Amino acid sequence: MSSRLQNLPACLVLAAGLLLGAGASALALTSAVVQSAGQPRLMLDGRPAATGFLEVYYYPAKGQPIANQPEYRDPRWLEAMRRVADTAVAQGVRLVMASVWWGDLDVSPGRPARPEAASYDFAPLDAFMDYARKRGVAVVLKTSANHFLPGWWLAENGFPPGVGYQEKSACPSCETDAYGTAYGNPSMGSAAVRRDFGAYVEALVARYRRHPALAGWAFGLGPTGEDAYGPNYIVVDAPGGGKGLGRRPMMFTDYSPDFTARFRDWLAAKYGSEAALRRAWNDPAVSLAAFRTPPPAELVRNPAAFSREPFPDPAMEREWDLPAVLTAKGLDFYAFRVEARESDTDYYARRIKALDPAHVLFFNARARASLRTHPAIDGIFFNPHPRFGQPLFFETNQLDTVFRSVEAITAAGKLALVASENGAGRTPVGGRYESPEQINYLVALGRGVRSLGGVMGYAVDLLDVGTDNHWLPTWFSGDARAAMRTIETTRLVPGKGPCEVLRQLRRDNRCDGSATAPLGCGLTELAFINYCRTDLSCDANHDGRVSDAEFAACRPASQPAPAPSAMGTPGAAPGAAPAGKCGDGVCDDF
Repeated sequence: MSSRLQNLPACLVLAAGLLLGAGASALALTSAVVQSAGQPRLMLDGRPAATGFLEVYYYPAKGQPIANQPEYRDPRWLEAMRRVADTAVAQGVRLVMASVWWGDLDVSPGRPARPEAASYDFAPLDAFMDYARKRGVAVVLKTSANHFLPGWWLAENGFPPGVGYQEKSACPSCETDAYGTAYGNPSMGSAAVRRDFGAYVEALVARYRRHPALAGWAFGLGPTGEDAYGPNYIVVDAPGGGKGLGRRPMMFTDYSPDFTARFRDWLAAKYGSEAALRRAWNDPAVSLAAFRTPPPAELVRNPAAFSREPFPDPAMEREWDLPAVLTAKGLDFYAFRVEARESDTDYYARRIKALDPAHVLFFNARARASLRTHPAIDGIFFNPHPRFGQPLFFETNQLDTVFRSVEAITAAGKLALVASENGAGRTPVGGRYESPEQINYLVALGRGVRSLGGVMGYAVDLLDVGTDNHWLPTWFSGDARAAMRTIETTRLVPGKGPCEVLRQLRRDNRCDGSATAPLGCGLTELAFINYCRTDLSCDANHDGRVSDAEFAACRPASQPAPAPSAMGTPGAAPGAAPAGKCGDGVCDDF
């Protein structure tokens, strides 16, 4: 019995239990992030929570069943979610972050006449929450303003069900690129989306804020809930084999009618008159009465440099010299995109916190500095994909990037939760999905995160037991589960941070001068050089860090040095784009 119950009269304890509803056997948990020994700690009912957590990777099929994955109303979904809780207990990780999507829960046949008249199917989630409580597992419910939308909302906006994108679409509130292709996810900052999605958020929080298994809330913006807007994820091949659109030159977003109208109003408020706008943009033809968002070529100073570059975005944490890269039109487009996202962040964060002040709120947004100071946000989580031995889109310097992000988050007093993907092979080689060196790499990642006061998370899926083609980047193999236990049971030595971890990784993986260095040593060396400041002799441009391209040029014999990113240098024309599986461009890593 909890200490709070022991201090209550017996009659009040009984009454409190009756108020909780079916399946509830104790008062709701309270949660908070507090400072302990100079680092943020998650507390549940005043006690330190477990060090790690499992994040469930579950993506609704949107009308096209995904092989080997049960859908929300399939009885196998609840079976799979119960397996996640059982896995958490077996691994000694008693915290689960579970995805809850608007399109799954909202089964209204059409737009509800009133928000409170919407139809929600909570039954499968109720059953999982009750099971989690029974197993002693605390749950963070994660939801996002993304592309898993109810059928009635898509129909109302002229978007066919089961379609990931729609060329030449007129969807008013769907994120739309410069080619007129709309994607089945909401436009950032949309007041219409807030009205509709906000009603679902209110219903979700009201349903579970008193459930005894609830540890808190997690929230994200963008198509995958990871703070990235188009075309970073919206053009890729979908989980389970769904065909993506492919990348074209300068597929900037957002060109939706809703975003365009709000951008026009923002410009009118900023400049006060059409004449002032024309002077600022040096464009005598621009019209507020017949406003159209300028085409991409008018937003950037050197269009050739953006043949495959996305529009600059603070969520990517790249060091752009914006006035050198963007025109006056582009600077305003950039500023309004930032304001729209910040406004969405503030709206949803404050709304969730007002509905449930007794539980923590985590936001998914690794790079945005503004979230680290937001008063309603208790922690920041992000989902790195440590694809062993390979550079990533925007993430060529993986370990250094992760460690520095954790440092920045914890220094601001927020909890840092690193929900790591795995990147295992889809089929085993010699009976193993990961090599021993890759497992060492994952263990080093987890130990480094924990040494900095962060919380290590592990992606898990709902695929059927025995599924061989693991297209999701999760910790499903026996080797990965063993690595998880190693990370969680490691006793960290005070004062020994990631540099000691990196030194051990270099030794374990024979990266410290051995002639037989395995795949992944280039990334390990980059982290050791940049994070631990051990050797900047390859810093050709003297900016204080060694880039992947500088490392490859400086140490061509090092195996393997990461290949230069296809993104190139900000503001510089990239080389020829390699051919990709998505048609005329290159798909990003999913």
